[in-house]
Amino acid sequence: MCGIVGYVGSREALPVLLDSLERVTYRGYDSFGVAVLNGKGIDLFKQVGSVDEHRHAVQISGNAGIGHTRWATVGGVSQQNAHPHMDCTGGIAIVHNGDIDNYQSLRDRLLAEGHRLKSETDSELIAHLVENHLNGSLVAAVRKASQELEGSYATVVLDYETKELVVIRNESPVVVGIGEGEAFIASDAPAILSYTDRFLYPEDGDIVLARPDGEVKLFRGGNEKKITVRRLAWSSGQTEKNGYEHFMLKEIHEQPAALRDTLAAHAGGLPALPDSSPERILLLACGTSYHAALYAEALMEGSSGVSVRARVASEYTFSREGGVEGLVVAISQSGETADTLAPVRALKSAGHPVVGI
Repeated sequence: MCGIVGYVGSREALPVLLDSLERVTYRGYDSFGVAVLNGKGIDLFKQVGSVDEHRHAVQISGNAGIGHTRWATVGGVSQQNAHPHMDCTGGIAIVHNGDIDNYQSLRDRLLAEGHRLKSETDSELIAHLVENHLNGSLVAAVRKASQELEGSYATVVLDYETKELVVIRNESPVVVGIGEGEAFIASDAPAILSYTDRFLYPEDGDIVLARPDGEVKLFRGGNEKKITVRRLAWSSGQTEKNGYEHFMLKEIHEQPAALRDTLAAHAGGLPALPDSSPERILLLACGTSYHAALYAEALMEGSSGVSVRARVASEYTFSREGGVEGLVVAISQSGETADTLAPVRALKSAGHPVVGI
């Protein structure tokens, strides 16, 4: 899964972008790149390798930009295929996380229309689709371009003319950090947590506009909506390696403290299930979260008298099991596990109560 970042405001964009990119390198690391507004156009730098390897070579200046770390899916590992990608005019740059399912038909059409494609990626097509629709409003152009896409995407579009950033998502994560006269964008909140603790979490189909003065607007279904800002109580240190070689080792060593903190929160005993509790609880998870679900199944069923079943989310089809009567608990370390989110959406649409951990 690739990592995306963005910045618009009054400070130099490049240090913010590179710092944020280093924090999302666990998402993808075969290549990286940045695009920054320079007053005369968009400066582009991209390279195979990690941010840490090449950050000294990036010498571009400006107050707005986007960045990306890549884990190759469509198109091989190369400088050409690294993000950001630009349109034919050089006035639009984009970064993208996700997969465009109708990539081939869109590519054939754009080539037939005379667009000059420089990469093998599905992501580059988004820049050219925005170019096709750009006629004044960047938000309108991004909305129209997204209507031609099939698949998953979190995309940030940088426009030289308006100096604006526009974000759109569908089934791929992205957050917008709200600062004082500036805005930050990232795949994950920890990437930009050292800059702000105020976050906007767009829903699927939402479009977010971030202007040069840091003003942020949210559009849903073509209409502007009031922004709901959430404050995160985490410290940036909690999301860093803190001297450990990698995050897995850090998390292993954090387990005793995590257990102590959890138990301390329930020093008077675990909360009892209310009288109206469901007779059945379904735990959905993947990977190590599924292992936690299995442990929870053993603990809960033995002490509560409620039927509790853990299921691998990627293999779960509620129609095959005749539906769910009771509570669904979805467990995900990241909150973004696609194989867990898919059955959760289906269950919620069918009216089942869902709790997320």
